[in-house]
Amino acid sequence: HAGPLLQAMSAGDPVAIAQHLRNDLEAVVLPEYPQVAELRSVLGNCSGILAAQMSGSGPSVFGIAENPTAAQAAVEQVRQAIADPDLKLWVTQTISHGIQTETLLR
Repeated sequence: HAGPLLQAMSAGDPVAIAQHLRNDLEAVVLPEYPQVAELRSVLGNCSGILAAQMSGSGPSVFGIAENPTAAQAAVEQVRQAIADPDLKLWVTQTISHGIQTETLLR
């Protein structure tokens, strides 16, 4: 399973990356935590989102968007669909090397 995903990542191909994502822990976590399942479903059904998946053992969920505009639109769609004041949503981007941090707020 990892081979095609690594190739897609090396090529920087978000569509192929989305096609090869898998998290076996979702089968255990999603039935037990409907809020995580709802977030994954709502995000995954947003226009311009190529894939949505639980990160690690949860409860974080991420999506891969076609572009930054689609990502921001998905944030707004999720906010409208899920009225939870504790839900935190961020638009980020990938980088091709190492670790990079930026201070957004001081």
